[in-house]
Amino acid sequence: MSTSIGARSRRLAVALGAALIAGSFAIPAAAAVPRGVGPSAADLAKIVPASGAKACVARHDGVAYSTLQAAVDAAEPGEGVTVQGTCAGFTFVDKDLTIRGVQTATSGKPTLTGQRAVPILAVAGLLLAGPKGDAPGYGHKVTLRGLHIVDGVSSSYGAITLLDGAHLTVVDSVIARNRGTAAGAIQGTQDLIIELRGSTEVRKNRNPDSNGGAIEVTNGSLLIMRGTSSIHHNQTRDSGGGGVLLYCGSSVEMHDDSSIHNNRAGDSDDGGGIESYEPCDGRNQIVLNDRASIHSNFATDDGGAIEACETDIFLNDDASIHSNTGEQGGGVYLDCGSTLTLEDRARITDNVAGEDAGGVYTEGSSVALRGSSRISGNRAVSEDGGGLEGFNSSITLFDSARISGNRAAGYGGGISIGDGSVTLNGNARVTGNRSVGENGGGVVLYFNATLTLNDSSSVTANRAAMNGGGIGVYGSSTLTFNGSQLISNNVAGMAGGGAWVECGSAVNGTGTYTGNTPDGLVLEFC
Repeated sequence: MSTSIGARSRRLAVALGAALIAGSFAIPAAAAVPRGVGPSAADLAKIVPASGAKACVARHDGVAYSTLQAAVDAAEPGEGVTVQGTCAGFTFVDKDLTIRGVQTATSGKPTLTGQRAVPILAVAGLLLAGPKGDAPGYGHKVTLRGLHIVDGVSSSYGAITLLDGAHLTVVDSVIARNRGTAAGAIQGTQDLIIELRGSTEVRKNRNPDSNGGAIEVTNGSLLIMRGTSSIHHNQTRDSGGGGVLLYCGSSVEMHDDSSIHNNRAGDSDDGGGIESYEPCDGRNQIVLNDRASIHSNFATDDGGAIEACETDIFLNDDASIHSNTGEQGGGVYLDCGSTLTLEDRARITDNVAGEDAGGVYTEGSSVALRGSSRISGNRAVSEDGGGLEGFNSSITLFDSARISGNRAAGYGGGISIGDGSVTLNGNARVTGNRSVGENGGGVVLYFNATLTLNDSSSVTANRAAMNGGGIGVYGSSTLTFNGSQLISNNVAGMAGGGAWVECGSAVNGTGTYTGNTPDGLVLEFC
C-alpha cells in the first residue's frame, strides 16, 4: 500500500522507522491533520464548547484537558483517554489509542459532537517508508468505548473517517444523527477494519447525495459486527445502500445477535440494508453467522435487504434475512455472477416484493440451500416468484432444505425460473406455495428451463389458480425425474393438479403422482 496521507504523516513515519532502528521510540505529541481530512477554520469557528456540569473534560494520566484533541496529543501510543461531559469539535488520532466515556450524576452521557457543523473524528493510517518509499503500511488501532458520537456533518464523511489501514473498534457506543455525502456515519479509504461490538448502535444517519446511509466499506476493507450491535434507521436520499455500501473486494461479517435493520435506500434505488457492487477488482463477501439478521429494510427498487453484484453471500446457523421490502427481490437481489448459500437452519422469510421475487431474485447467479435451511413465507405482490425468481441462474436444494409457504400474484408461487435450472436433492421439498392468479403453484419453468428431482425430493401441497398446481412446464422446458420422486396433494384451479406440461416441453422419467386435484400429470399435445 503506497497511498500518502500527507507530508506531516510521512515525516512521522520516517521518524518512527529511524527511532525503531536506533532502539528508541518517540512520536511528537501533536500531529498535523492531513490535507483534506479536517474541517475548515470557518466551520471550526462555529463550535461552541459545552459549559457547566456538561463541559468537556478529557483526561490522560490524571491530567484534565478541555478538548479531546489536547488529551489525545498528550497520550503515548497504546494508552487511554477518558471523556466526561460533551466534547465538541474535531479530533485527529494518529496513534493506537482507547477513548472511553465516563458518566457522572451531573455530566450526562459522555458525548463527542460535531454540533451539525464539523465531522467528529479521523484516524490516521501510518505509512512505513521502505527503500523506495513503497513498503506495505499499517494503520492505527483505535477503540471507542461507551460514547455517544452525534451530529457530525461534512461534505464527505459524517462522523468518522479512517485513512489507509486503520482499525476502528466501537464498543457499547452510539453513532447517531450524522450526515455525510460519502457515508452518513463512517467512511474510509482502503484496507480498513471496522468492528462494532457489544450493544453499539449506528442509527439515524443520513447520506443526502450518494450510496451508504451509515457505513462505507471499500477497497479490501472489513466490517465485523458482534454482540447485539446494530445498524438501523439509516437512509440515503437518492442512492442505494440505506445501511451499508460495500464494494471493491470488501466484506461484512455478522455474528451473535447483530443486525442490520430498518434502513432505507433512496428514491428508485437498491439495497435497503446493504448495496454490494463491484466497479473494480475483487469480489465482495457477506457472511451471517449465529443468529445475525438483516431485517425490516426498505428499497424503492431492487433488494429490500441486499442488492448484490459479484458478491458471495453466506447464511449459516440460525441467521436470517426477513421482513424486508423491495420492488424486485424483497429479500435479496443477485446479479452478475453472485452466489447465495444457506446452511444449517438459515432462513429467508416474510419478505415482500412489490413486483417479482418476494424472497430472492437471481439473474446470472446461483442459489444453494443446505441442511434444514428455508426460503419461506415470502410474497410477490403483483408478479411472479413468491419465493424465488431466476433467469439464467441455478437454484439447488440439498438435504432437507425447503421452499415453502410462499405466494405470488402471478406465476410460480414457490419458484419461477427461466433459462436456468432448479435441482432438488436429498429430502428437499417445494411445499405449501401458492400462485394466486396464474400457473405453477410450486414451480414454473419457462424459456428452456429445467427442473430435476433426485433422491427423495418432492413437490407437495402447492396450489395454482390455473394450471400446474405443483409444477408448470412451459417454453421448451424440461421436467426430469431420476427415480420415483413424489408429486402429491397439489391443487390446480383448471388442470394439471400435479404437473402441467405445455406442448413443446418435455418430461423425462415418471415420478409418482398421488392425491393431486383435479388430476396428476397433464401433457398438452401439439
